[in-house]
Amino acid sequence: MTASGTAPAAPSAPAPAPRGDLFAWSRLGKVLRALDWPLRAEAYRQAGGSIHHPWLTDPAGDDALFRLLHLGGAHSAPPPELSDALAALGLMASPGGSAGGDPAPDAGGDVAPYRTAHHYFTAFRGLLTVADHHARPPRSGVYLGEDGLMFTDRVLSTHAEGTALEIGCGSGLTASALATRGLRTTAIDISADCVAATTATAALNGVTDRVEPVHADAGQALAGAARYDLVAANPPGLPVPDTVAYSPAGNGGPDGLAVVRTVWENAPQMLRDGGAVVMRFECAGDLVGPWALPEIFELAGDSSVLVTIHARLPMRTRSALTALRAAPYNPGDAPQELLRRLDAHTDALGASRLYTCFMVLRKDGRARREVHDLTAANLSPGAAAESPAPPPVDIDRLPPGLAGLDWRPQLALLHERWDETVRAAARHRDADAVITEVFPDARAQDPVNSRSLHAFLSVLPGMP
Repeated sequence: MTASGTAPAAPSAPAPAPRGDLFAWSRLGKVLRALDWPLRAEAYRQAGGSIHHPWLTDPAGDDALFRLLHLGGAHSAPPPELSDALAALGLMASPGGSAGGDPAPDAGGDVAPYRTAHHYFTAFRGLLTVADHHARPPRSGVYLGEDGLMFTDRVLSTHAEGTALEIGCGSGLTASALATRGLRTTAIDISADCVAATTATAALNGVTDRVEPVHADAGQALAGAARYDLVAANPPGLPVPDTVAYSPAGNGGPDGLAVVRTVWENAPQMLRDGGAVVMRFECAGDLVGPWALPEIFELAGDSSVLVTIHARLPMRTRSALTALRAAPYNPGDAPQELLRRLDAHTDALGASRLYTCFMVLRKDGRARREVHDLTAANLSPGAAAESPAPPPVDIDRLPPGLAGLDWRPQLALLHERWDETVRAAARHRDADAVITEVFPDARAQDPVNSRSLHAFLSVLPGMP
């Protein structure tokens, strides 16, 4: 049953169960809290200046407990109560045994004798969750990225009471956040792995009585008769051509709006009066802004809409990250070939930027429209500053979206050639021309990760 007491339209299958039973997951959650696991995760994330990055690669020094749970392996034995709780769920590999197919080497390359299996653990805002670590061998098929943590923060900032629907629940972090606020939450996903992860996450956080995972797609759920006080959605929005296979967690179809548009068109009808849709979406656009805003406003009718444009990334940089993440789904194609196809596709669209936006639509009958562009300072070409400073090395101050690329060597090279870069930017006012002139070696050696240079150059004054 849904939060309103009616089943969604034709779910494709019963909600898949996670490994083990809910009691065992609940017990594991209590053990992790007793060991201050959420506090450790937050502390190491904050110390690294990475508030919204769920996965750390070299945290915590000699904290064996954090390495075991977050990175998948440690050289020291875990506390017996944790080992027992993990083993009860089949999540603890025996010393020297298999850990779900990955050897979990440590930073020095040695294989850790104590290893977890099937999931990696992280925490955010005091909530526990399981998913795949972006820098480790995949285990569960569940994605959790920077976008998920940012979206959870936005949802927690929205006032609502009663019932909620989350479309695309992923790891279950946002659904559990809603439940801790007292909302009875129906959480749907087309991925059986994500539905199982959401069930496990709810049990880890002690909110199984307020989270109902459902295996269905967005169209099925939005066609139902149920009504909610809050609809939350973080749908895939990347423009991906038919010639590139890609994860459903990010594939928004050729124009990037296949799933996003389904939510826009139907979610307002799922609301009770006074209810709200909270949504994070990615959208192609150009220097003027994201292309989808007029369509959003038209579909909203007499509901009020507030959109904040949080970030913009050069499409050249975003396509590089898309090529890397598409590689496992296209085993016969090198990332450079995937990048060529992606460039051709986005060039045909005329899309030079990918925007990240947050929207709140409230069913209030007032038809207000607000757009607040947090990227506006650099949207229009202008006169370059006489002595612009190079981009900072603090990851939270870098252009959003770079975390998945190997950007550090490119940033170091940019610092070495900064004066030359500034002069070339003043002449060309075009990132491709600057990179061709100043960084031909970086482009030749690493045509994919060198695309991070486009993002660094885009923040130069006067650079479109």
